[in-house]
Amino acid sequence: MLTKNILVAIALVVLVVNVFSGHNVGDLLPNANADLNRSLRSEPTRAAPSPRSPQQKEKLLVVDQDDIYQYRGIWDSSPIVIEQYKLVFFTIPKVGCTTFKQLFRRMMGHRNWRSQDGRLMLPHNPFKNGLKYLYNFPLEQANEILTSPLYTRAIFVRDPKLRFLSAFLDKALSNNGLYIREKCCPATGDCVEQAQTLEGFLQLAESCQDTHWMPQSERLDQKYWKYIDFVGHLETAEEDTRCLLERIGAWEEFGRFGWGKNGNSSIFENPADAGGHATHSRWEVWKWYNQAAERQVESFYKQDYDNALFNFTRTRLVQH
Repeated sequence: MLTKNILVAIALVVLVVNVFSGHNVGDLLPNANADLNRSLRSEPTRAAPSPRSPQQKEKLLVVDQDDIYQYRGIWDSSPIVIEQYKLVFFTIPKVGCTTFKQLFRRMMGHRNWRSQDGRLMLPHNPFKNGLKYLYNFPLEQANEILTSPLYTRAIFVRDPKLRFLSAFLDKALSNNGLYIREKCCPATGDCVEQAQTLEGFLQLAESCQDTHWMPQSERLDQKYWKYIDFVGHLETAEEDTRCLLERIGAWEEFGRFGWGKNGNSSIFENPADAGGHATHSRWEVWKWYNQAAERQVESFYKQDYDNALFNFTRTRLVQH
């Protein structure tokens, strides 16, 4: 009994000496240290917002109700944030989305970054693709990300006529118009026949809103556009993407190699990487567009043509 008490006393003395000599108690308590390690490995959670005064709220660029800070069932509503490279990227459907999300998954270290798993809806599904979006950050940090000069805020856009044609071919004509039916006329299905011509699809697009054909100017609220400091074009995606990646220091590792069928091409070196229907859209121009349709599409996308950041020109696809 005496020997046991002596041993306990010695253990207590050792513990006290270690604490006062700067050792971490966790080093002496393996179970506590294991608990700490488990907590460090856990997934980050969205921090609870700190109380803000009315004056502070007025100064915030991003507010809780903003579309880019909320998930409302639209996968591309919030921009993707790559913290390590200080990049904020606003994706637009039918503007190389698949390739860009593959790029960002590669930059985030996902080994299956090439995956286009239909079951998991990769790389688009924000709940499965492993990317971070603006709404994953506390509001104060989200505001810093969208205003800090340390970040590059980028967006790519596409010629409105070719983008609209791509949406028509992909969403109205393919799969027997299943997408159009589910999106625009789920009860009757009567809109599918109407959308089998470009003019009919345009009439439907005017009453049935969808991110795949909405004007690109509507991607952001007006207050955000002045913070965009890089605008690329899908028509020059190879050059513009290289410029962007060189700017953030990611070209050599993620852009120069690893793309194409054999993995020995640069990003967007193959025109098909600019979107599954980019090249096909150009082939189909003469089949679907006429002079009247061009004028109607130009009118539908007037705000895109008028947006100085986009630098679009009203080129003629059909010779007059």
